[in-house]
Amino acid sequence: MHKLQNDNHAIVINPDKTPAGEHIRRFNAPVVDDVAGIMVGDCTGAREIVVRRRSNNLQFIADTHRSYDALQYPLMFWKGQDGYCINIKQRDPVSGAETNKNVSSKDYYAYRLMIRRGRDNVILRCRELCQQFMVDMYAKIEGERLRYLRYNQLKLRAEEYIHLRDAINNNADAAEIVEWQKRGLPHAHILVWLIDKIRPEEIDSIISAELPDPSTDQLLFDIVTANMIHGPCGTLNRTSPCMADGKCTKNFPKDFTNDTITNVDGYPIYRRRSPDNGGRSFIKNINNTDIDIDNR
Repeated sequence: MHKLQNDNHAIVINPDKTPAGEHIRRFNAPVVDDVAGIMVGDCTGAREIVVRRRSNNLQFIADTHRSYDALQYPLMFWKGQDGYCINIKQRDPVSGAETNKNVSSKDYYAYRLMIRRGRDNVILRCRELCQQFMVDMYAKIEGERLRYLRYNQLKLRAEEYIHLRDAINNNADAAEIVEWQKRGLPHAHILVWLIDKIRPEEIDSIISAELPDPSTDQLLFDIVTANMIHGPCGTLNRTSPCMADGKCTKNFPKDFTNDTITNVDGYPIYRRRSPDNGGRSFIKNINNTDIDIDNR
């Protein structure tokens, strides 16, 4: 604790104390040597550094400006070296002459991070800062790609992609198209921020880990039972791909539980009722053997 001079306030630093009202995992200490980047809001928007000039005017330096890298990482580029910008021209590998094509940010940073015999690469010597730099530059690469897609739709003419058009016309197998699960269903990874905290009893109205009711939605029941059932594995099928050392690596079968509860780490344990308590089951034929499948 440090008490400020001529002040009635005190600053208390307690790394084990979570601020009241905050999520329990938000202030967890790092447990692995990994760096992650979160792109908040519009992923095609420019990420900028704000510089206050001596005249008190503000200048915005976009991530595609040649000065961005030196301003963001002065320990690496202490001489203020120019970094990536969108106007760097490719060169012919034989003659060395400039071409009319620009160097992409991906190619630029792949060049900068390359290990070369007999030449020291300062970036690779910066340890954790090097990790942060690579994640930051990868976010820049993805942002540049997304901006290109947004502002070049007429040039791209996405609706005319031959393979996508043929797949739709010929009702192709879903397993052979982009961004599909191995089991043949489209999926998306979405992070949703809620204004109000959701209670465990409200989760069941949004997410279900149980078999659907065929009497109210036969189509959904057919889809889930055909594509979204794990295994069976364990003693019922020891040759299942998920098995290792005699156990399921995905922790199936799950336990029956009558109510959804929130675990101590913040992840919910979903309701999985037994057939005797409102749950459902069905018979699935595996290797010519009928097996009773339930919510586990």
